[in-house]
Amino acid sequence: MSAGPAIRVSALQDGRLARDLESFRPTHIVSLLDLRLPEHRAPNLDGDYQVFQRRFDDVEDDAATGPVHHVIADLIAFLADWVPSARDARLLCHCHMGA
Repeated sequence: MSAGPAIRVSALQDGRLARDLESFRPTHIVSLLDLRLPEHRAPNLDGDYQVFQRRFDDVEDDAATGPVHHVIADLIAFLADWVPSARDARLLCHCHMGA
């Protein structure tokens, strides 16, 4: 029986993402960034992996706009490619704090 897909949650803080990219060697990355993150601080995700990257208004406020339906649909489509290859695939998801 297979152990199942490998998934790791990471964060931008304290260089954690860079360390996880090197040690985990993901095949797929879900990268969630705050709208206010300056472009020069966004991670460089050039590598041998597939990347789904979106920016959100990352606040805990019921009045704030969160991910819109088409972004969720795009994420599901991205993960649909990952699922069939999950035996050998490694999915790394990150946001700012890794929560």
